[in-house]
Amino acid sequence: MPPYYKPTSTEMYYPVGKLKTDLPSQVLGLATNIEPRITMPEQKPLSADNGDLSRQQCLHEMFGHVAMKHIQSFIHQRYSESNLLNKKTNYCPSCRISKSDRHSRLLPSHANAKPLDIVSMDLMGPYNLSINGSSWLMTVQDAGSTYGECHILKRKADATSLTIEPVTRWECQSGRVAKVLHTDGGGEFKNDTLNKWCNEKGIAHEFSLPYFHEQNGLDERFNRSVADVGRTLLWSSKLPHTFWGFVFIWAAFILNEIPNSLTNGKTPSEILFRRSTGIHRLRIFGETAFVHIPSKRCHKLDPHAVQVKVVAYLPDYEGWLFWIEATSTFVKLAWATFPHSDKVSISLSNMMKTTMKDHTHPQNRKLEVGFLLNKMELGDFTSELTVLTQDEGAEALNTNIYLPKYFKQAMSSVNRNECTD
Repeated sequence: MPPYYKPTSTEMYYPVGKLKTDLPSQVLGLATNIEPRITMPEQKPLSADNGDLSRQQCLHEMFGHVAMKHIQSFIHQRYSESNLLNKKTNYCPSCRISKSDRHSRLLPSHANAKPLDIVSMDLMGPYNLSINGSSWLMTVQDAGSTYGECHILKRKADATSLTIEPVTRWECQSGRVAKVLHTDGGGEFKNDTLNKWCNEKGIAHEFSLPYFHEQNGLDERFNRSVADVGRTLLWSSKLPHTFWGFVFIWAAFILNEIPNSLTNGKTPSEILFRRSTGIHRLRIFGETAFVHIPSKRCHKLDPHAVQVKVVAYLPDYEGWLFWIEATSTFVKLAWATFPHSDKVSISLSNMMKTTMKDHTHPQNRKLEVGFLLNKMELGDFTSELTVLTQDEGAEALNTNIYLPKYFKQAMSSVNRNECTD
């Protein structure tokens, strides 16, 4: 567009698209507080249904569109050899559209916290009604491990029970004790039920001042990370916005299973629960899958598989939650065929097994008992045998010779002259 171009009275051009407003051209030159409506050009997201994905882009989507440097660090630190990634940075249109600046950091007071020293909670919403009738989102995060969870609520009053449940579960599974609970001063967190529970367990309940959300910076940062990943997942999957609850829970699961800048190469799950990462279940949110229909539930000429979309990880089972769009129903299954991510997931699983059983790797061989026994050198025991023979001869010689014990015995013995010489 040339610099001397003059816009029309109801439309002016902007580099990202068209900026439309109902104000006349004379008012456009004045400073106003009215935000004009911006019409963004229609863009097609890159998702699991847009044809074949590269292996690196498939991994990027399986890990919830997090930065590739975190995925590369996670894979290279745990596997001896990896051909899944290259050093070239991938370009993801969904990330460019959905993510904004991500340079904020946690408050310095949380930097040295140990697991369950500080548990932070926050409530987000209300959102539009989700597919299951929820409109609120509650986030819970541990400062020491950065492990966090998302819970969807139908009412704000349910926040109290959902505050007690995750903290109690984390204490039982980790063997640690929560010390500080940090929330805002809302009525859903500031009530007699929660205060009584904190007093019984000896947990200090701290509050943020009104209009000072920075005091709860730990959970605010987690909220932004979950929102960034969840919004990108929803955009890439092309599912309706009513699935916002599933994408936030999915985003929290992924963030718990990948290292970040505060965990020093470990995952939040490994720090809090001391358990290995379950990356074998990672899939692309909203990815098309095919589940088998048992022969007892279909006729001979009926199809033996149904097309579904994966929308959640099952917390208590080794499986997924699928959405059947044709019937608008959900189904929980442990077996499914994922055309795009199965190959990458199998490669990761094989790499994990190879790394655990790789006896040729120098670092792993040094820890084996057989390797240590083979490296032990037996010494030369010739000198020890000679000394032992000499000691035995001396003992036999001493038993054949009479040696007087006292001076009087020596003077009265036959060999008296030999003793005095």
